Amino acid sequence: MKELPVLAAVAREMSKDGLEVLTVSIDTMPVAQLQEFVNRRRIEVPVLLAGDAAGEVKAFLGHSGSLPESYVFDASGEFCESISGAWSKIDLMKTLKKYVGGGSSSGGAQEQGRDPHPDPLPEGEGKTPTEEGKVLLKAYVMGRAGDGISESLLAAARKGGIPPDRILYFDLSKKEDIEHLRELGYEPLEKPGAMICTDMMCAPPCYSVEEVQKAIEELQKP
Repeated sequence: MKELPVLAAVAREMSKDGLEVLTVSIDTMPVAQLQEFVNRRRIEVPVLLAGDAAGEVKAFLGHSGSLPESYVFDASGEFCESISGAWSKIDLMKTLKKYVGGGSSSGGAQEQGRDPHPDPLPEGEGKTPTEEGKVLLKAYVMGRAGDGISESLLAAARKGGIPPDRILYFDLSKKEDIEHLRELGYEPLEKPGAMICTDMMCAPPCYSVEEVQKAIEELQKP
């Protein structure tokens, strides 16, 4: 769900380049229920309901089992690239610009060995290693001034080796901070907490120092 506002923003900004965004629901629900959900959430991009054909859709796309999963096709309908896991607006636009508005065609992606029907992600896929072999992490810490919890989570992220320039703090009482958070593709947490992420995936929300430490350890595993 947190990716939908980002998709809508990217669709608006890149529509002039010919980008079209479609989302597919593989949930089993009546059309009326899906329509009510779309209206309530004010989803701005088209939503298709796979329904009974969900299995065929996943097989055609080579769905890895990861959620969310995104697929990029060129204007001729040729597969270009798949993206497993969550992403930020910046990361998504960087990927799309390779294929939209004069970027590379799908042929270039296939020449690089991209499989339009990839196997399930191997362990460690979606993690960006640094020169030292460690996975490059980032932390989005959310809280309110003086709450104490967010301050301890910030300290835990720093102690866990996350670079200071990849640790962002969002004040949940400030509208501009919440808007910035959503632009990055994340919904604000209901209470002070942290999201520990790689460039392609995130651990579950962390609400304690111990959970931050565990998330860092899990995401650092090869």
